[in-house]
Amino acid sequence: MDATQDRLEIEAEAAQWLVRINAPDVSEADIVALTEWLEASDAHVSAFDTAERIWQQAEDMAPPVADVIDIGAYAARPKTRSLPSRWPMWSAAGLAAATIAALIFVGLPKPATLYETQKGEQRDITLADGTRLHLNSATRLAVRLQPGARRLTLEDGEVALEVVHDPKRPLSLQAGDQTITDIGTEFVVLRHGGDLRVTVREGEVAMNSLSAPAASRTTLQAGQQATHTQGHDGVTVTSVDTKAAYMWQTGRAIYRDQALSEVVSDLNRYMKKPLVVDARSGQLKVSAVLKLESDAAIVNALEAFLPVDAQELPDRIELHYRK
Repeated sequence: MDATQDRLEIEAEAAQWLVRINAPDVSEADIVALTEWLEASDAHVSAFDTAERIWQQAEDMAPPVADVIDIGAYAARPKTRSLPSRWPMWSAAGLAAATIAALIFVGLPKPATLYETQKGEQRDITLADGTRLHLNSATRLAVRLQPGARRLTLEDGEVALEVVHDPKRPLSLQAGDQTITDIGTEFVVLRHGGDLRVTVREGEVAMNSLSAPAASRTTLQAGQQATHTQGHDGVTVTSVDTKAAYMWQTGRAIYRDQALSEVVSDLNRYMKKPLVVDARSGQLKVSAVLKLESDAAIVNALEAFLPVDAQELPDRIELHYRK
């Protein structure tokens, strides 16, 4: 097979994978098989990426899907083996054209790209439109770019956004039962334990409940912070020093007169071993700036600031009131 025929065959396979991975009955086995196919060759990654771009150009708006694959992750991996072709030797050019035409006709949704960090990890991402995302520890964020919209879904964790504003292609971020829409801004969103916090550093954002009319939306200006608990009505807006909301980007967390139980809940986003606090210690008030260098550094700081002793167990670290 010459180079041209080989390329056309790979393009056809990429188009078939695009159809399969978006089918209603897609399985974990399909996702694993696609992962293996992508890992087998840089040419596979390139062909799949090209097929996705064609798809994106053809589609209009569609809701996000749950099953996602980050193609960029595979492009960076070492390739260890090649996989045999899984399809008969049909006319590759005709198959690719027919498959992509079917995608355009059916209007299947384009898969989102999932970005995530582990505990103690941060990650910076620049999207194709120039928007910059800064992911904090233990964060899962799905991104779906379309010709008429940019849709993000924060499943859990924290993300700071520097948005390239485009009124013809608005950016929205869904977090639980709230949607945050950019109006030209820099803002940070924290979603953890059913609670949502949005802090605006520059520009404006609009917040709106998924179940409420657009007219009831809340607009946040620079220097304002909104808090919301999922399943409850209303959003509370206050004026804040935005530096605190961005402190995690410097490897620190700031707490002002907060109960230790609340502080522990937040710190567990960074701890490899979760902190557990007893009832008496949980009521202690914390006002401190803590370095997020390691579990040991966090625990040592808490013991220094507060009358508590730490006991490390195989699956957790317990904080007990010091007698």
